[in-house]
Amino acid sequence: IPKVTSELRSTKMPQIEVNFFPEGGNLIENVPTRVAYEVRMSDGENVRAMLHLLHKGKRVETFFPTHEGRGMFSLTGDTLTHNGYSVEIVTKGETFKFELPKVHKRGYGLRVDRTDSILLVRVCRNKETESMPLGVIIACRGNVGYSENIAMGDSLEYHFRVPVTELAEGVNIVTLYDSNGVIVAQREFFVRPRKQQTNMQVHLKNTKVEPYEKVDIDVTLSDNINNSALGSETFSVAVTASKNRQKTYDNR
Repeated sequence: IPKVTSELRSTKMPQIEVNFFPEGGNLIENVPTRVAYEVRMSDGENVRAMLHLLHKGKRVETFFPTHEGRGMFSLTGDTLTHNGYSVEIVTKGETFKFELPKVHKRGYGLRVDRTDSILLVRVCRNKETESMPLGVIIACRGNVGYSENIAMGDSLEYHFRVPVTELAEGVNIVTLYDSNGVIVAQREFFVRPRKQQTNMQVHLKNTKVEPYEKVDIDVTLSDNINNSALGSETFSVAVTASKNRQKTYDNR
């Protein structure tokens, strides 16, 4: 009779991972770019750790996460003259090294900045990238809220402004594309609701449940103006392990 332990399988320990998100989608030589990053374990748990930018093995800058292992750093045009930069993360006495995404010889960069009232969009290229007719759209849930044709000519940068009030509330996507409709850069940003917001109260009748046990949840939706109940609304529900539970960015 085989031992019970013969059926056990070894479980790999979670490994640290880092994801890079260059603004616009790519790193381009001599084009200043902001890079968002997320550090987490392979099981989904976020890691709050310092991130060191290395050049030829030497630390040149240090960055700190702003929320749950997520942060942002900027790379200047001079920094992006070639590949070879990497990052180093030190956590719990261990050091991990990761390469940055590939730096492209040619391409377009896309930068989005906003205030409460104005959205500023910058389109940049380097001298090696041929100037060509471009188009840009800003869309939300498939509906285009703004569009413009771009002719950069000999300039390496083109920018335009859009009043935030002309854009839909929620996740908007800025898409830069060429004359063939091929996307060359893309950037998402969020427009907060300007009027009514929804308050949600959730009541779980039994806070201790067994696996696969049926659970009844009472959900009450109301607006934040006069606290009146709302009618038909759509929302999503996510179930996660308690150790990976995170507060939202504004702690709500």
